[in-house]
Amino acid sequence: NERFLFAWVDQCVKDGTTEVWLTIDGSNNDSTTNTIIAEPGKAKSHKNVPIVSFMYALDAQTGKPIYYSIYNGSKIDSKSFQEVILYLNNHNVKVKGIILDRGFCCNDVLDTLKSLNYDYILMLKSNTHGHRCMLEKYANEIRWNVNYLAGLDGLFGIKGRYPIFESSTEDSNITLF
Repeated sequence: NERFLFAWVDQCVKDGTTEVWLTIDGSNNDSTTNTIIAEPGKAKSHKNVPIVSFMYALDAQTGKPIYYSIYNGSKIDSKSFQEVILYLNNHNVKVKGIILDRGFCCNDVLDTLKSLNYDYILMLKSNTHGHRCMLEKYANEIRWNVNYLAGLDGLFGIKGRYPIFESSTEDSNITLF
């Protein structure tokens, strides 16, 4: 598996990959694997079973998968994506930014991303300050208002700037759909 990943990343670099978006999905899928990376956590099935999560690197231009990793799904660990960034950098692939699911919506992860100077896209938990502010201010305004149509499938959205957490010292760009 590891030899394949090394060869695949190297081939992608030969084919022109220079930048990737790193996507981290703490999807908390039930796992039937019996390895040390699967540990008990908050599984989507609501069963007390081991879970795993996934990390993917996708070519920033084409979306082609470049790298993947399966890791412990029961912890929020910013060290995991730092290791993947180092791995990719060692293969001359730059991480353009990081896409995270709401399981990574915490100060520690955001502080790490800011200290590493990475752009990021983060799904907010519904109880975060920024999400609540956007919902209170814009939810009724954008609902079925053609001026805020974000797609042809009935998706409406608006962007604003608010602190993500009540303790945040700066505003962030937040989009409400």
